[in-house]
Amino acid sequence: VIIVGLAEAAAVDGCLTARLQQELCADDGSGEETSMNRLYKHMDGSEVAFTCLVCGIAMGVQWIVYEILKMNKFCRQLYCQHLWHPKEIERNRTLQPGDRPPKIWPFPTILHSWFTLRKYDLLPWIGPDAFMVLRYCQTCFLFCCWAAVLSFATLIPMYWSGENDSLVYGVNLLSFSNLDRSSQWFWSPVAAAYILSALFLFLLSREYRLFAHVRSAWVTSMPGKDWQQRRSPKVHGPVLFSAR
Repeated sequence: VIIVGLAEAAAVDGCLTARLQQELCADDGSGEETSMNRLYKHMDGSEVAFTCLVCGIAMGVQWIVYEILKMNKFCRQLYCQHLWHPKEIERNRTLQPGDRPPKIWPFPTILHSWFTLRKYDLLPWIGPDAFMVLRYCQTCFLFCCWAAVLSFATLIPMYWSGENDSLVYGVNLLSFSNLDRSSQWFWSPVAAAYILSALFLFLLSREYRLFAHVRSAWVTSMPGKDWQQRRSPKVHGPVLFSAR
């Protein structure tokens, strides 16, 4: 995930830093580059390593919080029943080997459910909210896959064919830093940013329409005598106010 995220960032940063790159590539009139330009050109792998370290620490902290919350009875009853394969709920029948979730600790077996069952078979087991969370994870995975293909197959070769001057070395040869404003590939990061933005908006719009459809179908499936009753909230013990 970290590698794909870095590849995605390499594609998007072109749109945000195109103007900055033009300013950094300019000299101060004396024929020497500014210190800001040298700072931008002389980035090395330490920044990439620091980013990976921060992402790893964040993942570790979230993992620890998850393990701690699992010990709480309320949290366990609220969430953990959604982390098991739905077919395990049917205690009365013998599970086939292919139906059993993997026992690889500590990854939740919901991934096994998502990739082995039909998507709408999960809806009556886990409800629309958990269903849309899984759809969100799938959407992010799909977006990262497309971003990785665009970055590794298109942008990185374009970056590599940039100026390759003495000020650029190391990981910068595969980044936007290697493109001069007069380079024939200078347009590529901006085009990639537009493509990825359009893809993300398309996926977001599709998932929102699906959420509206799933939510409506879920509400109409609730028991009730008529259409209006199924769409009306049920209030237990309403508070009565005095006329005064």
